[in-house]
Amino acid sequence: MLILFVFPVLAVLATLWGVYYSRQQLKEAKRIREENHKLFDDQRREDNAWSGKCARASQALCALAPRFIQGSAGQPSGYALSILFPDPSLRTRVLSHLIEHKGGLDYIARPLDVSQLRLNPLRELIDLVLSRLRNLKPKTQIRQEDGPVKTFDSRSNSYSASSRVSHPLVFKGAGFSCL
Repeated sequence: MLILFVFPVLAVLATLWGVYYSRQQLKEAKRIREENHKLFDDQRREDNAWSGKCARASQALCALAPRFIQGSAGQPSGYALSILFPDPSLRTRVLSHLIEHKGGLDYIARPLDVSQLRLNPLRELIDLVLSRLRNLKPKTQIRQEDGPVKTFDSRSNSYSASSRVSHPLVFKGAGFSCL
């Protein structure tokens, strides 16, 4: 008779312990799933931020690279890319990773995969390019012959037009004139 009473009680206790264990496993799985979802969202936001930084850097470099800078007294002259990055190895890294010289005055942005944007050396290069571009004079004037004066804001990558003047094309920025 004792066996008939003990076995059902043990079975009920084992069942309750199984339910409790399953419930704890379910809570743990839910916590891990939410944590993974949060990490995925954070990684996606970070990837989008670095993609935007890379696009801004590449776009600015493609616009700046074909320019020739006419130096003034005590200022160097030459192509803008050479003056912005005087170190040949750094200039080679910029041309290898961010932009591509297609010949003549044509430069295009290199397509980068998300996995490449996650590499620290490439992130450091993008940050370096953006910091050097920020150090340029923020307002640059471009005058077109018999046309409006266009002011280029390097921080927002936009132009604004003002009154008409009659001057040759002049690119002034960071103490240089670009012809």
